[in-house]
Amino acid sequence: MNKVAFSRANSNLYHVTDSAYILGFNSNIDRAEFLYHYKTDTALSKNLLTDISAEPVRKALTIKIKAFLQKANMQYNRSVFK
Repeated sequence: MNKVAFSRANSNLYHVTDSAYILGFNSNIDRAEFLYHYKTDTALSKNLLTDISAEPVRKALTIKIKAFLQKANMQYNRSVFK
């Protein structure tokens, strides 16, 4: 799980996707809302967020999305808009 992609679904929901999983993170409440293994669950019907076996993936992707949001926030706050 080295490379990930980030996307924004709406004003407070962000996605982080790696080679097999997608995690939805709500920035307003600072927590993950869903975790799917999209390689085997193409319909995204089984939310693995509370599945103990998926906990390492959930934790790793949550750390990545929080770091991304923190860096984006710092970058945004340093920008000067005219």
